[in-house]
Amino acid sequence: MDVYNSQKYYSLIKRRYITHSQSLSSDAWRAAASSFQDAVKDLPRSPKSDAEYAQWFQFFEKHGTHYVKEVGYGGTMRMSAFVSSEVRSSKVIRQSSWGFFLGAMFNKKIGADVRYNESHTQQQMDEFASYTSDVVFHAVGGDQTQSNYQDWLRTVKGKPAPVRTLLGSVEDFIPESIEFKQILEMYFSRCPGTDSLGVCNGYGLCDFSNGSCECQVQGAYKEKDGRCYPVCRGNCSGNGICSLGKCSCFVDRVYNIGYTTVPGKEPCTTACGSHAFDAGSGRVWCRAGASRTNSDCEVLAYTKHEKTSPTCWCQEVLKHHHGVDIVGESDLPDDQQGTGHDTFDCVGDKACKVDIWPWSTCPAYQVIRCHHGAADCPADAPHEDFPRKGVVPTSILANGTKPEEVVV
Repeated sequence: MDVYNSQKYYSLIKRRYITHSQSLSSDAWRAAASSFQDAVKDLPRSPKSDAEYAQWFQFFEKHGTHYVKEVGYGGTMRMSAFVSSEVRSSKVIRQSSWGFFLGAMFNKKIGADVRYNESHTQQQMDEFASYTSDVVFHAVGGDQTQSNYQDWLRTVKGKPAPVRTLLGSVEDFIPESIEFKQILEMYFSRCPGTDSLGVCNGYGLCDFSNGSCECQVQGAYKEKDGRCYPVCRGNCSGNGICSLGKCSCFVDRVYNIGYTTVPGKEPCTTACGSHAFDAGSGRVWCRAGASRTNSDCEVLAYTKHEKTSPTCWCQEVLKHHHGVDIVGESDLPDDQQGTGHDTFDCVGDKACKVDIWPWSTCPAYQVIRCHHGAADCPADAPHEDFPRKGVVPTSILANGTKPEEVVV
């Protein structure tokens, strides 16, 4: 499995248990209906002009378009996990089975039965689990310290939480003689919005005279699509941009190195990804950031199991990734080869001198692996490409041919 260039997918599994629901009582429903009918009694029943529609738009701005019809109380158990995209290369796990194995992982976690069959075996389950990481499990409602589903279920009735909300249209309270559907459609179409969030996404007011959103609500801003969105928390920690109200973290599309957001942490603060820089057969890496004259190359000295030089090299090449998060390494036998060049450490001090070529050689790096955090960057997370500030890595033939820039 290629641990250096793989990606991950975010998955969520949950079980919800409803103990009871609450809705408007008959008296409360009649009172609400009476109030709404009083509010619309003087409004045009079949508006035609902009002025008549404006009266209804003012009504919606004051009273809204929907109300909470029912709330379900109980609890929810949730499990989130990252699945490496390398699972796609498995010869025994079909993509259509991912859902079963995620559900099986969830059932094992909560102490429920897992029923395997010829299409979904224990062996396949074990292999699928090897592709998962960062598994997080938590509950809402009930005794949240209980991880066994049946034990937790017995506590939900005593500690229920609101876990389901059903909305109803205020049309429920409006006389049938009013062409309410037509009026509501005109209201929703006048300003930009979405089906799920409504006019101006619920974060601004509609200027009905101009058909545009005013995003003056504190904590909201206007996007290029004309809709209002919530300002991203912490400006995405400086490691991403706010797009459509969500943080798109910076991820280098070439090297798959950047930042991601994980539950419970500030957005775009978790470093992710890694990349293996291979100069190619018979080539070695030059010291990054060195000032060169006439295409000279200061070859980076290799020291087995020593990380200072490769880390320094990686931080120069990947400056746009906040260098303190970058760690370089090279600890495999095929990562280095002898070269007929003098070699230098990361700061430019000579580390090895070739006395007589080819009888004496200095070891140098062919492969340097740069790590940015402990996990891969999720493939399905929203991300933006990094603004490039790093140094293009330069390599040279081990026998002495002039260096060339290589992007790998």
